[in-house]
Amino acid sequence: MEISFGKTIIFARNHKHAEAIVKVFDSIYPKYNGMFARVIDNQVNYVSQLIEDFQNPNKMPQIAVSVDMLDTGIDIPEVLNLVFFKPVKSKIKFWQMIGRGTRLCKNLFGIDKHKQQFYIFDCCRNFEFFEENARGIEAQSVQSLTEKIYNLKLDLIVELENINYQSQEEYKNYREELVEEFLKKITELNTNSFIVRNKAVYIDKFSNVDNWKHIDNISYVEIKENIIPILLSEEFDELAKRFDNLVYGLQVGRITGKSTSVQGRILVELVEELKKLGTIPEVVSEKDRIEKASEPEYWEKSDFFEIEKTRTILKELMKYIDNPPRGIYNVDIRDELKVSEKKEKYKNEYENKVKSHNSKLEEVKKNIENFIIDSENRIENSIKSAKNFNSTWSTHGTNVSVPISILLGNDLEEVKGYYENIVKVELTNLNTIKSEENKINNELKRINQQIEQYYYEADSYQSQATRWALKRPTNFWGNYDEDKDDDYRDNREYCNNEAQRYRRMASDESMKADPLQKELNKLKIKREAAENKLKLIDEMVDEMIKEVIGEELKKREIVIPSFLPGTKYFKPLFKVEESMYLTDPELASFN
Repeated sequence: MEISFGKTIIFARNHKHAEAIVKVFDSIYPKYNGMFARVIDNQVNYVSQLIEDFQNPNKMPQIAVSVDMLDTGIDIPEVLNLVFFKPVKSKIKFWQMIGRGTRLCKNLFGIDKHKQQFYIFDCCRNFEFFEENARGIEAQSVQSLTEKIYNLKLDLIVELENINYQSQEEYKNYREELVEEFLKKITELNTNSFIVRNKAVYIDKFSNVDNWKHIDNISYVEIKENIIPILLSEEFDELAKRFDNLVYGLQVGRITGKSTSVQGRILVELVEELKKLGTIPEVVSEKDRIEKASEPEYWEKSDFFEIEKTRTILKELMKYIDNPPRGIYNVDIRDELKVSEKKEKYKNEYENKVKSHNSKLEEVKKNIENFIIDSENRIENSIKSAKNFNSTWSTHGTNVSVPISILLGNDLEEVKGYYENIVKVELTNLNTIKSEENKINNELKRINQQIEQYYYEADSYQSQATRWALKRPTNFWGNYDEDKDDDYRDNREYCNNEAQRYRRMASDESMKADPLQKELNKLKIKREAAENKLKLIDEMVDEMIKEVIGEELKKREIVIPSFLPGTKYFKPLFKVEESMYLTDPELASFN
């Protein structure tokens, strides 16, 4: 089935959202080789060329998934469909976006068959919003965590210019490291990006280390407004970035004499969450540092570089926190919503009683749960590790090596053999596919670099041709000079011809990429199939493990209490009253 519905703009929320839309489209229509629908935003290479192709009715893509690049300031008469896949609160911007479809287009559907209308698909109820909010809500600038972090780093660079800090080697070196980080990030910017090109003046200025020796007020504002918003972070973990932001804010507060109590309180809450992760080896290895950092005094009194060391270590552990504590906000609520003193007092008394009553029970629960999880991990590691066929158990401080058949039983040993034999074959196949993908990707990278170079040469010659065209041929007295006019025309024609030659070379090079891209798409399908197969094998083995363990539990008449959370292989089988575990002398031995 051929698709024919006219040029279409889909307005997406962000880059990830845009990529997801294109991925779904490509999965439904794989025959278009990923060319029919394309993402157009500031994170895409050769975005200017993509926009030019989209403006051409005879070229791909036919669907542009835009993130803030095609909202305004572009005229494409052939656009027939606008898809609002994001909420828009600004009325001005909303009507500007609608304006992308209002351009007239003659003979779009054939001779004398002109564009009479266009379609709007409002997936996020924007029209309903503006019916209720006639003026809309003008968006305020919101800084990302990455911007906040780099703003704080810039504040540190400025504050550390002080002679009191420059006379101390540690602070001097720390400032230089921050400057080097900025310089590195600037050099890594994608020069093909439309947004980056618009900041070329500031990028050139602050690529020079000399301009960082002293940050005056003008430079400070220029960096904040023109450099920091386009910097990209290598850190993808949001909680790690949040931790960085809090620590840098605390460090700036220390130097400037501002209060850091808020940052300190939230940092203590985050570290307290780490203390709950005692089964993760990376967390356990930093036990002493975590214990210190869980005290408010640590963040109030510790040395600047001690805090910096803690930041670099603990930020790497933030990824293990599943449910980070939310910030506490002070809200001015009306009197009728306040909790009465009597109710508050009753609530506190009740909570204290419950806490006291359940403290021993919770300890028992935790010990049983840890035992179960530990046993579960030992079984899975023994089965899904091709390295160790024996397991080492610790008994009263003595390490004992136990054969796997004794540890798991013969049934689970068979599961291990099944897993290892199949996985070896499938992993070899997957690695072969990945290797082929890498080769093609490297070749495509080379081709794209060559194309980029050709387009650069073409643009250079075109600029020269323009300059020759604008020159007025005159003699010494300022009068028209016919001989010079001929020379200028020859030079102009030469430059135009060279520009066309380089564009043809770029086009020829681009044609080389098409079969490679098709092959890459085929390999992608094969790789995903192989990965899915490995995932399926994992799931099958997991089911086999569950079945064997379930039978063992029944044979030994082991009952897992229902008040414990279910784990991967161990599930509560029967309802058991919690009170019996408090009095059972055998279970009490867990304490």
